[in-house]
Amino acid sequence: MCSRGSFTTAQVEQLLKPINPKRVLQAQGHSHVSQQDITAHLIRMFGFGNFDIEVINADLIFESEHIDKETGEIKPGRFDVSYRALVRLKIRNQEGQLVAVYENGSVGSSRNQTRGDAHDLAYKSAISLSIKRAAIALGDQFGLSLYNKGQMTPLVRNTLIGLDDVVITSDVQAGIEQQVALGNDEIERDA
Repeated sequence: MCSRGSFTTAQVEQLLKPINPKRVLQAQGHSHVSQQDITAHLIRMFGFGNFDIEVINADLIFESEHIDKETGEIKPGRFDVSYRALVRLKIRNQEGQLVAVYENGSVGSSRNQTRGDAHDLAYKSAISLSIKRAAIALGDQFGLSLYNKGQMTPLVRNTLIGLDDVVITSDVQAGIEQQVALGNDEIERDA
């Protein structure tokens, strides 16, 4: 069995900071971090070559000819496509020891594109969204707090392990804002 590495104190300290608001984008009333920013931040935090992104699978869900919503007619040569992807994100330390493995998946779609572009956009979107979902397990620096209605104050302010020279004297939950998100993963239902 190989030994497991750990993050450096500097990495843990950075992971415990709130996300820089300059990294947060707004689209259709939702806060998010772009896929290229997630990749750039993985490089900033862990260095070149100390993380791997593996596409475990990417499956076509559907391909259909695009139907114009106004006329109800099929648009020749235009397609709607959707893919489902699952990725694995592996993080290693400076010595190459495995520190963490995260998996997550998502669905990506494209509408009213040429056949090739429709597949290309939907496939890449599914993978990009899956990478972002896997990376949120690294905390607020990777957009975790944004799932609470766009909150930018950190959800993870402390950890009981990872900072050897820091003694935690208070509750690690202290100062966390009230959670309000009921997104797609958490649907409020009537009894």
